Amino acid sequence: MAHAASAHLRGIADVLAAIRALPEIQERRPGIFYVRRLPFRHFHVRGDDRWADAKMGTVWGPKIPLPFDAGARARFAFVREVRARYAACATTGTRSSRRPSRAGSRRGTGSA
Repeated sequence: MAHAASAHLRGIADVLAAIRALPEIQERRPGIFYVRRLPFRHFHVRGDDRWADAKMGTVWGPKIPLPFDAGARARFAFVREVRARYAACATTGTRSSRRPSRAGSRRGTGSA
């Protein structure tokens, strides 16, 4: 499914600003965020529904709805969920990992 177009992001500048403020976040295209080089969060739209996919640790978590008519409470709840998922990525090493996980298994295989 294609990512949401820039037009679908109108009216949520506060939400986008809160996500942009997270450490090590890069917005490669409007509404598409990476943590370093790893995809983290992006929006989708189908009909009148808008939602975000965001990683939860190393896997994509359930959809996070953000309706087009979302009020301040719904936008706050959305940002709170994105921050929680970002924190989960940080605790699993997704945020700070520079090597593939198999590289760690080679450590300590030198002399005994």
